[in-house]
Amino acid sequence: MKYRTICPVCKARISRLGSFSSKAKCKGCGAMLRQDVKWNWIGSGIISFFVVLSIFLVRLGQLPCIAALVIVVGVLLLAFVLFPYVSKYEIDPKDEEKE
Repeated sequence: MKYRTICPVCKARISRLGSFSSKAKCKGCGAMLRQDVKWNWIGSGIISFFVVLSIFLVRLGQLPCIAALVIVVGVLLLAFVLFPYVSKYEIDPKDEEKE
């Protein structure tokens, strides 16, 4: 799989810790970056779907609480592992206006 979380200016890799923030600063060139809005919404939607589904199934009595917890933690870990391969960064438009 291709590593996609790179700076569009200098092509330096952005840390996986960027998954916890929608904005980042490139350590290579100092450019202010933000996650591609479309991918940010899609990723958040997928995670939210599994969390809501797990809660719903627990409330219906179809899923034990521990299983729901395992599903939610598993989805979050999977998102953390796959983050650099599915998320793209772009230059923050607010940073471009300053120049």
